[in-house]
Amino acid sequence: MKKYHVTIEATIRKTIEVEAPDEDEARNQAHQLFTCMPEDGEYYAQDVLDWEEVEEEREPPEDRPSHSYMSASESAIDEQAALYNDSNDD
Repeated sequence: MKKYHVTIEATIRKTIEVEAPDEDEARNQAHQLFTCMPEDGEYYAQDVLDWEEVEEEREPPEDRPSHSYMSASESAIDEQAALYNDSNDD
């Protein structure tokens, strides 16, 4: 099986409802609650920007995420989901 580096770009736009005393706090709360995980039937479009076959084992170019970056990203998503769930437990 061949290996490929594939670069994907996606745009996510959400409206998050928060209760806050002012606009700054509302933006801060929405920023904290934002997650990349689809909710309630949301669909996110994505485009493939570039791809290349990997001929030998090497690190991806700097403008592409490494495997460790992807793991860190997934961890961040898990952390954001936990924060969101904790804030809704009140």
